[in-house]
Amino acid sequence: MEASQVYKLMTKHRLAIFGIATIWIFFRHTFYYNQVKYSFLTPIVQIGDCGVDIFLFLSGFGLYFSYAKCFSKREFYKKRVIRILPTVLFLIGLFAISSDLIHGQMPITVFSPKYWFYSVYANYWFIGAILFLYILFPFICFCVKQNAILTLMLTFIISLIVVTYIHLFNTGIFSQLVVYFARLPIFVLGVIFAHHQNLLVHKKTILILLFFSIPCLFCFPKDFQRMMYFPLAVAICTILPLFLDKMPTLFSNILSRFGKISLEFYLIHVFLLGIGIVSFLNKEFDVNIYVGVLVTFLFTIICSMFSSFIISKITQLLGR
Repeated sequence: MEASQVYKLMTKHRLAIFGIATIWIFFRHTFYYNQVKYSFLTPIVQIGDCGVDIFLFLSGFGLYFSYAKCFSKREFYKKRVIRILPTVLFLIGLFAISSDLIHGQMPITVFSPKYWFYSVYANYWFIGAILFLYILFPFICFCVKQNAILTLMLTFIISLIVVTYIHLFNTGIFSQLVVYFARLPIFVLGVIFAHHQNLLVHKKTILILLFFSIPCLFCFPKDFQRMMYFPLAVAICTILPLFLDKMPTLFSNILSRFGKISLEFYLIHVFLLGIGIVSFLNKEFDVNIYVGVLVTFLFTIICSMFSSFIISKITQLLGR
């Protein structure tokens, strides 16, 4: 009964949790790009990378059921490509053209393979990571069905080995793989929870993990911190739906709507913060730094909704 409640509520409020994670990541990036501090909330903002773990946990959870509905791997990959690539190609291509125009150059960067590689692999690394996980998913799903606990243990071991190696040695271009492999366990855990719906019933276990893991987020080197977010992400994904279910429907619907445009919002806000829009508003228009953050946030929402609408129309036209 309890497992069913956790499962049903997570499924019901999945998009709303995506929305909350998106907002958390945005404010984390304002700290990363502009060193914006939020008084007593700063420690919470600083661990906003956990929002990525929430995304990956829920992605693994959702992909399990999506994959189960597909008749073949080809159909699965086709759906994933249609889901993510039109948005990625449209927005990252637009960013390339915009950057060239801002710097007074001819808009030719969009034709550079190097630009696209570094955009997907590093600048917008979540896209590269989720594409990597899409490719691996049928194999991950097979392993989970065979032996979920062994799969999770091996995933942690592989992740720890890769992260440790990259941390100890200068691996150049491969150093970016830290953020890929550090998040692999939380994705696999999402798949396991979808397969074993009674896995996260024991909330005391989650609370114990939280008690020991949260201090580690502020003690370990950054590369290893990324592997410590999973208890917090799991706790949020399993406990937050209980609160969302008691909230007014309008509140949940707004967050769900936000969750639907999370991909567009992620790409656009990283681009805007990366080109220094908050600092620009602060210096050129003498705007308070927090007002600049709010303006950027609202502008990103508007651009995300507009982009989502345009991309959906283009996709519909191409699908006819």
